[in-house]
Amino acid sequence: MGQITKPYRFTPHQDLHHKAAFFQSELEQMGNLSQSLLTAIKKELDASAGKVIEETMQTLISQHQRMDSIVNDQMSTMDTLAARYHYQVNDMNSQFITIHYEESEVPIEN
Repeated sequence: MGQITKPYRFTPHQDLHHKAAFFQSELEQMGNLSQSLLTAIKKELDASAGKVIEETMQTLISQHQRMDSIVNDQMSTMDTLAARYHYQVNDMNSQFITIHYEESEVPIEN
């Protein structure tokens, strides 16, 4: 009795890297809104002066930089998670199967 083991794919291979695009567009929009808020507040505070205004501007700029860093980190994380999802789903779509067969001799007729 013979046997052969081969991989069997239940569904075709799928490219799932695009799954991060929705989250990345939302994160990008959040970053753009943060930049718009920074610009609007800077315009408003440019007409004023004083220690409170300077401290407010420094805090605002540092918070914006922190927000920008977080957005960039999350966009990178989305790429990584989409790649993991891609490989995990495609790994689950295949399985090794073993086929058992019986060999028999067939005489050759002249």
